[in-house]
Amino acid sequence: MDYYLPVALPDLHLFEKPEMRFQEVIELFEEHLGKTADVAQVRLLEDLENIRKLWRGEPLSPYGNLDHNQLEEALSLRINLPQYVFDFLDHYDQEQERLGNFPELIATYFQETSAEGFLNDYLNFERSIRLVLTGFRAKNMGRDVMHELRFEDPDDAFVQQILAQKDAKVYEPPMGFEALKDIFERSLEEPLKLHQDLIKFRFYRLEEMYGLQFFSRGRLLCYLIQLMLVEKWMALDKREGINQIHQILEVAS
Repeated sequence: MDYYLPVALPDLHLFEKPEMRFQEVIELFEEHLGKTADVAQVRLLEDLENIRKLWRGEPLSPYGNLDHNQLEEALSLRINLPQYVFDFLDHYDQEQERLGNFPELIATYFQETSAEGFLNDYLNFERSIRLVLTGFRAKNMGRDVMHELRFEDPDDAFVQQILAQKDAKVYEPPMGFEALKDIFERSLEEPLKLHQDLIKFRFYRLEEMYGLQFFSRGRLLCYLIQLMLVEKWMALDKREGINQIHQILEVAS
């Protein structure tokens, strides 16, 4: 561990503009740690979500490993992305099919990503949030939650907790995610507020998970993810909030 790096990172506060931008922190990480697989795996999720934005003609997230031109090249030449991305493209020929089944690609990301330590904790956390949101959406819209979770492993314990409530009148999230019920019910009709509340939930839960482990590799990765959340918070406007929450709910299904 390079002990200079944790000391060099300025404190993060959700409601304040960060002193260092995401790209500056990435460059600092690469200077002291080189290009690491765990950082690339976190950013890969942004790459995958950028694929859908590319198909929709929407602005891309700046947090992926690949910029706009690099992503187009990767899809065209079938390079610099996991094989399961290209398998997905082969399975669904038409763009509308790909968009309609896009949650399968996100589910595969969580299934295929090999991780340990903080990265494993984070991926489980992020996946769980998305699954809980799927449960809420299915209940709120009268949809079949089994269909909504068709790309998930039915033997997974967390998935089973959600499926077990398919006939319940009121959906109760699994232990540890109870706060999402209040967030969803309070902000459902206000997309911007819902997006803000989900950012806050993620930021502070990550702080609880790794906030005090100053000199661990996990803390550095946690910092990077929290910085992404802070920058996303600062960039929010009403249109972005609406677009983002639609994306969150669709990816979760």
